[in-house]
Amino acid sequence: MSSSPADLLRQFLHLTDPSRRDEDNPSPLWERVWKLFLEHAWFQQQLRWCAEQSLGNRLCNRQLADDVYQEVAGGLARKFQWKADLNFKRGSTVGEFAKWLRSILARDCYSAAKKVLVDFRPLTEEPAVHDPDTVEVMDTLEVLTSQDRKILELYLQGYTFREIEQELELSYWTVRRVVFRWGRNHLAA
Repeated sequence: MSSSPADLLRQFLHLTDPSRRDEDNPSPLWERVWKLFLEHAWFQQQLRWCAEQSLGNRLCNRQLADDVYQEVAGGLARKFQWKADLNFKRGSTVGEFAKWLRSILARDCYSAAKKVLVDFRPLTEEPAVHDPDTVEVMDTLEVLTSQDRKILELYLQGYTFREIEQELELSYWTVRRVVFRWGRNHLAA
């Protein structure tokens, strides 16, 4: 099977063609479209990349990226139930289709990442699973000053720099410096 956006577009247009009736298939149209996207290699690659990018330097481990991936996949099912073609303009080029789809994924991944990070357990607890990456981050947090630790805990919970600045009554640049220094020194690997 091809894994190009052109292949996905062709199949998507075929499935959502208003003049086409598929009475042999008992599955609802939205479910077939959703399955097409989730099983398509190019779409999987784009969704995985967007999920990882949406987390940025925020303790981007595989589990958090998987959580974002799953959240977006479930959200797509709800979108396809609402409108199976997602109001895509028929007659668009492959490039326009890819851009349209990436914009949906980027927006949904950033929303899902914010939700996943808010649900993420506080970093001051013992790791539930003794994952070497988690233990390394925990060790890193122990050597930080209490102010830096609080900044990073809020950042990893999904707070923006401005929200942290207001919450802790610090300057924007102090918050930014701590987050970037910590991310570059301890999460770059």
